[in-house]
Amino acid sequence: MGLTLVRAFKFPLSVSILIIILLIGSLSPAIISNIDDDFSSYYNLKTSTSNLVDVPVWMVGDKWIYETQIDVTPALAGTDLDDPGVNIQLLEGDTSLIVEDIRVEELDGIKSLIYVLTGGGFYQGNIFIPSDVAAPLIEGVPSFLVPDIDGNLAADLTIERHVRVSDLAIVYQSQSIDVEVQNIPLLNTYDIGLITLEQSYSPPIEKYDFPLEVGNNWLMNHTESTVWSGQSSVFPLPEPPPPYDHEDKFEVTQLGDPDVPYGCADSIRIQQVNLTSGLEKGFNWYCEEARTFAWSYEIILLGMVQDLKLKDYIEISRPGNSMEIELPFKAYPPGYEVDVSISNPSGDGISSGQFRFETVGIEEDFSIPSGTSQQSNANINLIINEVSDDSDTTYDVGTHGLIAWDGYQGLGVKTLIIDPNAEGIDLVARSSGIVIERTRGSETVVLTSVTGFSAQRGDTLSLSFPVQNRGISASTLTTMEINGPGGSNSFNINSLDAYEEERITLDWDVPDDQSFGFVSFGYIVDPDNNNVEVDESNNVGATPQIRIGASPLALNEIPLPVYTYENLTIDGSESNDPDGGQVRCEFNIQTIDGAGNYWQQTRESDDCTLIYYWSDDGNYIVNMTVIDDEGDRVTIPIVATILNQAPYVNLYSEFDEVRIGEKITINADDSGDVDTILPPDVAEVDITWNYRGGDGFDSCQEGAFKFNCTFIPDLEGDITVTATVTDDDGDSTSSSIIIKVLNIPPQITEIKAKYLENGQTLPQDDRLFWIVNEDQKISLHGTAYDSANDIDDLSWTWSSVNMEDNSVAWQLQDIGSESTVEVIWPLSGEYTISSDVADDNSMRSPEEVRWIKVQNVEPVVEITSEISDAGESMPITLSGISTDTESDLELLISCWDIDPSVNSDGNGSANDDCDYEGNNMTHSWDFSGEYTVIFHAVDDDGARSIDQIEIQVTNNPARAKISTNSNSVFVGEQVFLDGSKSTDSPKDKSSLIYLWDRDINQDSNGDGIKNNDIDYEGVNFTTEYLSEGEYIIQLIVKDEEGCNLDDTRCVTQIKIEVKSRVGGALGGVFASIEEDLGINVEIQLLLLILIFLIPVLLFTRSKRQASNPNKESWQEIELGLGYTAPMPMAAPNTSQFGLQNNEINSPQTQSGNHSGPPIPASGLPEGWTLEQWSYYGSAWLSQQQEETTPPSTENDFLQQTEITNQDNSTLDLLSEINYQENTKTDPFSSVEDDDFDF
Repeated sequence: MGLTLVRAFKFPLSVSILIIILLIGSLSPAIISNIDDDFSSYYNLKTSTSNLVDVPVWMVGDKWIYETQIDVTPALAGTDLDDPGVNIQLLEGDTSLIVEDIRVEELDGIKSLIYVLTGGGFYQGNIFIPSDVAAPLIEGVPSFLVPDIDGNLAADLTIERHVRVSDLAIVYQSQSIDVEVQNIPLLNTYDIGLITLEQSYSPPIEKYDFPLEVGNNWLMNHTESTVWSGQSSVFPLPEPPPPYDHEDKFEVTQLGDPDVPYGCADSIRIQQVNLTSGLEKGFNWYCEEARTFAWSYEIILLGMVQDLKLKDYIEISRPGNSMEIELPFKAYPPGYEVDVSISNPSGDGISSGQFRFETVGIEEDFSIPSGTSQQSNANINLIINEVSDDSDTTYDVGTHGLIAWDGYQGLGVKTLIIDPNAEGIDLVARSSGIVIERTRGSETVVLTSVTGFSAQRGDTLSLSFPVQNRGISASTLTTMEINGPGGSNSFNINSLDAYEEERITLDWDVPDDQSFGFVSFGYIVDPDNNNVEVDESNNVGATPQIRIGASPLALNEIPLPVYTYENLTIDGSESNDPDGGQVRCEFNIQTIDGAGNYWQQTRESDDCTLIYYWSDDGNYIVNMTVIDDEGDRVTIPIVATILNQAPYVNLYSEFDEVRIGEKITINADDSGDVDTILPPDVAEVDITWNYRGGDGFDSCQEGAFKFNCTFIPDLEGDITVTATVTDDDGDSTSSSIIIKVLNIPPQITEIKAKYLENGQTLPQDDRLFWIVNEDQKISLHGTAYDSANDIDDLSWTWSSVNMEDNSVAWQLQDIGSESTVEVIWPLSGEYTISSDVADDNSMRSPEEVRWIKVQNVEPVVEITSEISDAGESMPITLSGISTDTESDLELLISCWDIDPSVNSDGNGSANDDCDYEGNNMTHSWDFSGEYTVIFHAVDDDGARSIDQIEIQVTNNPARAKISTNSNSVFVGEQVFLDGSKSTDSPKDKSSLIYLWDRDINQDSNGDGIKNNDIDYEGVNFTTEYLSEGEYIIQLIVKDEEGCNLDDTRCVTQIKIEVKSRVGGALGGVFASIEEDLGINVEIQLLLLILIFLIPVLLFTRSKRQASNPNKESWQEIELGLGYTAPMPMAAPNTSQFGLQNNEINSPQTQSGNHSGPPIPASGLPEGWTLEQWSYYGSAWLSQQQEETTPPSTENDFLQQTEITNQDNSTLDLLSEINYQENTKTDPFSSVEDDDFDF
């Protein structure tokens, strides 16, 4: 298909040149316009400290001179001069500016002190315009008389500029320009005219927001108003443009050397970015030494580039003409009183003046006492409010210049910073102030928002991390911690005064194996909180994301030779970026003008394709530079071979397809013959059209021999349109274009997904997947395009398919030009959403596919029971609630894990067991302690949510209870005591210990405490008493935690009354014998008589036995009726005590082994034998102790002693006895519910 070029608009040459010259003289940023939219280790640590750069003071007579270059070619794009044959070289000259006056002007209602600067310059450069381009532009001269213009473009410029003293903001400027073209053949000099351009700005443009420091940035919205005046002999002045609003951002990017003739090695770079396009409009290097910019590089009106570099600064002497303003603090919060001190450092000269705080309208006279001492100051006191300025920042309310002025030349200026946080110490990690320098080979660049933040393997990144004290008090020594891909490091930070800054600079060599992607460095100031700060939230900072990538690959097809004036295509579209992303290209083209001058022209291309032509044959070098998203560049040379050509014709149509009944126009303006010598007003070639075949058929609406052909096709199918051009030599060239006539299918123009509840658009992830939850209803909106007769009846088909298993989630139909359907996905996963439309001819649109990620919603569990404690073996019921999305409820599994420390089911983790399933569980714990219970739920996607509760299981102390067969017995009669009715938890019941004290008023173990004896251990205890009286029996029941005698529940007592039988003690003995042995009283009396006779008989036989030494002593006594020796108390049968002969606690006597109790120190009682003592000694000792020992009041905790085990064989005989229970009163029994129902 042929291509044609659109014919450019034609302006008179004088107008075109005037526009160029008007732009040349502009030194003001106010006419600035947008640029065309077309793992290693750290090393080489450096530290530095920087301070703020404040507003300078200019003196009348200060002068600056700049080397100046202006490139006007960008402004020619789209004009008649945008032609490969036109060559306008850089315009060069010197620009000077001088301070002419200092005076007061009213700006937006505020009286403001301003500098008035004047200056100008002379600029010239070579210009060549081919005659065929120049002829239509020069009015009043026959085109055949217009030669090639090969001369000089010259301009004289006069400037007046008004700058606000308090902050150097530009208020107004005017430019008077006298333009002419010199050395034109035949015409000599062509006078364009004298034009004046006036520009004013509201509010004034703050190119510097003092005080300056790296990292500062501010927004500036202002309106530019333009007025033209002057005269021209060849054309009227254009109408002034309407006021234009600018929205710009200024960024302080680095501190360094701008490399200008004057020096200024320590300058600050400030770049200006258009907020709408994001493109850089220019930059300035501010030089504190020169008190103004050292280098200004700006994109000005229509894209022209203006480059000013300081070459000389002529300074007026300051001593005697300047004043100093001092403030106690760097910054102040609103409402604070400010003490302003004004002095004359030289001690002479200025003695009085006016203090000006113009933003709030303060004008106050002052006087400075003579001398140079500290008392030789003028003091002004004022209270500041929250007064903002026109440069919006995020770190202060406003910065305002305070002025001391003597009314003429003497000046002093100081910036007042109003900061709500200007108190105490405030260390700030200023992320905006991080400076990143990238070194690649021998080239080092500073990375900014304009250049982008990128690096490659093998690059060195030098990162400067600032910390600033934005408080008013000095900070103490502290540290900064920096984390990045090279590791983590900590560095010392010195004490910083108010608004003082220190920087830590690290170099990082990007490793050769560093993966592509983004890296960043973060840092924290004062991580150990060594300083008490006003605001610690700003102690953390980070670099922008730095993309690690590779240089793009420059690939192109070798272009074939073409003829002169024929487009040659250099196709670099295969160029790519190995690390991903898009690439664009810059082509630096070697070309030639009509005078044979070689020069360079630059073209940019987003698709890396260049279409260019040359006016003369030859081989030309085109340098193609491929630039990726990160700004990495690679350049290759390409040779373009140009041949002479015959007549040409290129057809162009806006459409290659058309519906029946609609017009289409074929354009052949791009046709001609470079060799034809004809007057400019005569066409170079003749043209004929043919679009029906055969001998030709001229039915173009424009008629024959025109370079446009409009017709209406009436047949469906392909139509070939052919144009034939013939030059003056009769050579012809034909070109054809095919137009397809068809019924265009409908098109889907837009698909949106919105939340049903609020209508907001669904978010997307980095893969462009919409994000939605299971069972969340959304609406899909589609818009389609088609012809008017089809649009309302379009048929929509919507469907969604699971990308994992290709199952269809749903399918819907709809009708209309727009479609809205409501859908949900019950299952999580990734799905496609497909949509297409069909018209009434069954022509379908291409299928539009979107993607959506359906996220599983985790179940929600909550334990609703508020139980937190329970007793041992006491069942408790816990309840919970588990919820999920509707589609997950049916398969939702709720479980209780009663012991998360044990993996009871052997699957998963220890805390996901399903000991009980469901929302409720009933459980008891056998032992005291703290138990964790986890309630969890798992949905069909395996998502699990848990809740837990801590249950405190407390020990139930044993409750002692005694049952007895009788509370009243006779002397010598057995008492059966049963402790089995004592209670405890089921697990503790079997391991209870039962300790019996048969008489709490008798200290049987000899430890001095009566009620702690352990006379027997066991559930049941049988005992008897040999003397009458009341006996208190005590039972202590112990579980695994023992028993504290202060706890009345585990200790109980019972009182037993022991009565004597008829006959006193002797009758009791008789009754015991009769009961145990079955011997009646009469027989016992006979035996008693015999017993009394024994002593008599022994007495009578004593003489006969005296000679027998082996006889017992009692055998030697002769019995007689008068014998009155005391008789020991009769000992009961040992079986009545339930004791065996092998008792554990039988002590040894002094005289040897025997079965009785220990013999008293005084010996056996009178008349007692060892055999009698063995049987009856214990009873004798008990009687003696009751008579001599007072009742014990101690109630010590029982000591463990040797235990007497009881023979419980008698229990079988007592099974039918009705027991009586007697327990100690429990003071807590009325308020405790410790019964065991299960």
